[in-house]
Amino acid sequence: MSYSNNSSLKDTARAIGQVVQESYQSGGRSVEKVVSSMKLSEIYDILEGMKKVIDEDRGHRARAIFEAYPQLVPALYEMQVSLKYFLV
Repeated sequence: MSYSNNSSLKDTARAIGQVVQESYQSGGRSVEKVVSSMKLSEIYDILEGMKKVIDEDRGHRARAIFEAYPQLVPALYEMQVSLKYFLV
């Protein structure tokens, strides 16, 4: 999975149990570019992981994650768009 070095997506992914590649370097890419460079299987795994976090305690842990990492909200939206959950 690829993450921008200037974002907290790595920490957030770790918080929801994802394995994060440490050696990835990025030049401050936008959320859309980062998501578009991901494999669909990676996107699916992250969305499923976040769904599991939400379901486990009625979203209390997820809310704390979103409050700590607000950039995760647009990232998850872009992931859903890339999986065609939304018609844009």
